[in-house]
Amino acid sequence: MRRVLAIITALAVTFTGMTAVFAADETDASALTSMSDAEKAEFVNENLDVKMQHLSTLATLSADMLYDEIADEVKAALDDGLTAVEIKEAIYHSAAYCGYTRAAGALDAADEALQSLGKDIPYALGRQCASCVRARLAR
Repeated sequence: MRRVLAIITALAVTFTGMTAVFAADETDASALTSMSDAEKAEFVNENLDVKMQHLSTLATLSADMLYDEIADEVKAALDDGLTAVEIKEAIYHSAAYCGYTRAAGALDAADEALQSLGKDIPYALGRQCASCVRARLAR
């Protein structure tokens, strides 16, 4: 799971601002770029489950500093069964690829959204980071 999320985050950061569709198999790129929006959505839905779509969207929003869109994505992710921990872990993990300041801004936006939805996870001693994954997941 972490390796897949790392790959998605790296791609999101690397190709920020570019439009491309990445296939899991060897599909002709020209066929993918000529797809209609509905065909592209169907292609993504067939190749990524809903959970992975939300996790990759959160990483992309973090990388692009689209903090005002994170609240809607957090709500949608929660509605589709993701936990607050999974949401925050996706953003934590994006820091290595998009930078700490972008991830910190995304965490602030996600925290605000989670708090407004009554799903917030308090930080130990008021900090956003923990020393290990087990400590973060225990919250």
